[in-house]
Amino acid sequence: MQRINQAYGENDLLQLLALQHESGLMEAQAVHQIGDAQLKKYNQALKEHLATLKGKMQTLQQHLAGRLGIPLFAIHSPHALSRDLQETIQATRQAMSGLRQEMKRLSQPAYVKRWIKTARRELASEDYIDDDFF
Repeated sequence: MQRINQAYGENDLLQLLALQHESGLMEAQAVHQIGDAQLKKYNQALKEHLATLKGKMQTLQQHLAGRLGIPLFAIHSPHALSRDLQETIQATRQAMSGLRQEMKRLSQPAYVKRWIKTARRELASEDYIDDDFF
């Protein structure tokens, strides 16, 4: 009874029909005897319910896209989104690994000296270096 009240309160015709069928109140023959006017009413209610669900889904997609910092059109399907997120996670892990290695190298004074000399040579060759600065 609680499920029926909840479905009725939410104006969820689909759930009400399922519960009616579940409880044995609606036999297969009875479905065939529903009049056209009643079917139109059911169809209209289902269309309205579908529109509501589509609106909720679009709102959730917009919220998700905003939270992830991606454009809304990038959310094609849950599977594609999951795949894209896994690729992003993998790329981030690789970048973090590279940064950890670079941090280890930068903790060695000899490496830092070589890095500075190389950077100076590259800047000098591009005429970007300001001799007064170094």
